[in-house]
Amino acid sequence: MPGFAGVRLSPAPGPGGDWIKGPVMLPLWNLTRSLGSTMTLLTSTTRLPDVANLIQGYPELDVVIDHMADCPLNNRQELQKLLDLARFPHVYVKISHIWSLSKQGYPYPDAHDLVHRVYDKFGPRRLMWGTDWPLVQAYCSYAQTLSLVREELKFLNSEDKEWILGKTVERVWPFA
Repeated sequence: MPGFAGVRLSPAPGPGGDWIKGPVMLPLWNLTRSLGSTMTLLTSTTRLPDVANLIQGYPELDVVIDHMADCPLNNRQELQKLLDLARFPHVYVKISHIWSLSKQGYPYPDAHDLVHRVYDKFGPRRLMWGTDWPLVQAYCSYAQTLSLVREELKFLNSEDKEWILGKTVERVWPFA
């Protein structure tokens, strides 16, 4: 289908999200793959083992994990579920929603280590920035969400920022 860029699924962490393991998933993932589209998942870390089972059957399908799967700070077990997805070369992660993970105000210094660990595992070419707009407006400005990547995440170099702020998205969704 011309213009069909992908699917975004949002399986809940509890029993209400068990449909991610249901019979509709294989046909949906098959169709997404056949169209050369992208599968995006807005979910929590608790669902990542189910997601990994699906990804395993579609190694060439680009899959984007939204908001770092809302990984709670200081929970190594939950973070490991996200980091384990790095074994799939077509899995990408949006380093967004940092404001919702942090217990501190902008620039959310308590969440920088989490982002750094995701960066170390996936590398900048598999990470992308997300605006979180409009929800983020209650916590910081749009300019600050950009500044977080451009200025505050000190471990990023200029090439990393180019990938995270645009090149990765262009690779996953080549609209040209």
